Amino acid sequence: MVVEREITPFELVSANEVFMVGTKSEILAVGSVNGRLVGAGRAGTTTKLLLQEFTKLVTRKEEGTPIYAEESLEV
Repeated sequence: MVVEREITPFELVSANEVFMVGTKSEILAVGSVNGRLVGAGRAGTTTKLLLQEFTKLVTRKEEGTPIYAEESLEV
């Protein structure tokens, strides 16, 4: 179950791991907040697994349109 809600800065720095998602960065681990270490200060198990599964999904040839053509097209 996913719950969207506002969180406090204390919740961020006391979390085991924190990540952000976005169009450009996709999934990005957060190592610190306001200079305070979050978890181990690097991507944790959940973040790594989520990124691995996301990468598998978005790189499947069956999904979407490739950004880079394997063969150059002549116009």
